[in-house]
Amino acid sequence: MRFTTIFIVAVLLTVSAWCSPAADHSAFYCGYHTALCIDDPVLKVERFLQLLEKYPEKAVELDLVISTLSKDKKVTPVMTRSAENLLKQHGSAPGVAVIALKFIPDGKQRDAYRKNFIEKCDFPALTLQEWQAVQKITEQYAAFHIRNNSCSQAGNTVARIVTAIPEELDAKLKFELLYHAFYLFWNGAWEEHCSAPNFDRWQKLPDTGCKKHYDDTLKKLIALEDVLPFPHSVVLLQVYNAHLLKHAAVYAGKLADSRSEAVRAQVYEAAFATRDRKLLDLFPKQKNSGFGAFALAMYFNDSSRLDKFFPANEAGLIRAVCDKKYDIAEKNVSAVLSSGTVSSPWTIRAMLELIWHTRNRSMLKEIASVAEKNKKKLLIPANANGIAYNFAVLNIELDRAEKLLKYAVNAEPKNPAYLDSMAYLLYRKKRFTQARRFIRLALKFSNPADCPSTILLHAAEIELAATKDKDAAREYLRKAELAALSEDSEYDHARAKELKQELSK
Repeated sequence: MRFTTIFIVAVLLTVSAWCSPAADHSAFYCGYHTALCIDDPVLKVERFLQLLEKYPEKAVELDLVISTLSKDKKVTPVMTRSAENLLKQHGSAPGVAVIALKFIPDGKQRDAYRKNFIEKCDFPALTLQEWQAVQKITEQYAAFHIRNNSCSQAGNTVARIVTAIPEELDAKLKFELLYHAFYLFWNGAWEEHCSAPNFDRWQKLPDTGCKKHYDDTLKKLIALEDVLPFPHSVVLLQVYNAHLLKHAAVYAGKLADSRSEAVRAQVYEAAFATRDRKLLDLFPKQKNSGFGAFALAMYFNDSSRLDKFFPANEAGLIRAVCDKKYDIAEKNVSAVLSSGTVSSPWTIRAMLELIWHTRNRSMLKEIASVAEKNKKKLLIPANANGIAYNFAVLNIELDRAEKLLKYAVNAEPKNPAYLDSMAYLLYRKKRFTQARRFIRLALKFSNPADCPSTILLHAAEIELAATKDKDAAREYLRKAELAALSEDSEYDHARAKELKQELSK
């Protein structure tokens, strides 16, 4: 009797444990690693799709491996069959929808599923990580309707997303969501009134439908001015100017489509010549703020002739960096620095972007001196961090860099980029224990599902130096290489290779 009682209690405890969230988590990773060991690509992808169906909340972790497997033509029929079933069962789950939509061959059918997702998704219940999937769906949905001249039909659908965007969402992600909606509403407003784009007519359009959504979205974009990083801020600057030009439609359309610098220069000339400066009164905040005034006053200056397409001033410098014309940008930096006047912190940001690619030590020191002389205006925390991190990468001026980073970290103590820079600087100074404390803070305040590869690579280096724990360092390096696959940023493959060699000894 006693044995039977103990046995029943043991069974109940086991069942309880397996039903707990922790057990569910373990079961997922057990299935994940089992699937990785399958050699047959069709069976492997079937197993991963079963995991996706059972654990839709793990879609972000499954996206990369399923997308990689889908490159094998053998698995295409399996993916296509499974996609519709997944969308019918979990079509309102953002991560699942992003994966499944890739394998719906018919464009109109994909669009119908996207619309169904937007209309049924419970946006307030989404995690910040799931909003990344929403952004992808929004971009694809808007692009489809802009391409097919059906923006007015899609306006109210996309407006549901715009009104649901949470305040705490990352500024870059918020910008991407609003930016695609913004151009959808612009096109939709003209479609609703069967009118060709013309700025004077725009002022007379009734404040309803897509026109109202456009105005609301523009206000939300403007509110992001002070928090957007470079180069998103320059794209926002283009949005300002597109709205401020009588030939906004020419600027937004012809300029974006043209590969000819001569045509682009002509459009800039027409745009600058016809800008109605009275419209500046619509943007009092932009007129009076540092970056806003810089954007509105300088972006088109001296750009009207082809020989001044990248003028040797701050506007030309920013445009050259954005277009990745670093040789021109380097000349413009020299011209701006020799002039002795830098009017905006965004000019310093552009200069630091250039330094990252050129590794020009003397120019970096000169930029740092200019920023330090005008701390109040130019040395915003992001610039202090950028200067210091470049110093750390080049292994120069480390004491100077530490002072700059203390200022940046004190201003934003939970910013993972600044904490990572401090950790890397201390690593360079061989203060490994302190470096480990800061890199752990950087990891803590990063999004676990979207931690930058650079932070993870630094974590691997610092862990090895501080604790000699090769297993922990290998795990950080593995995560860094996985993160680098889905990033646009430049991952330090050379340093990663060196670190692998150190870990193999």
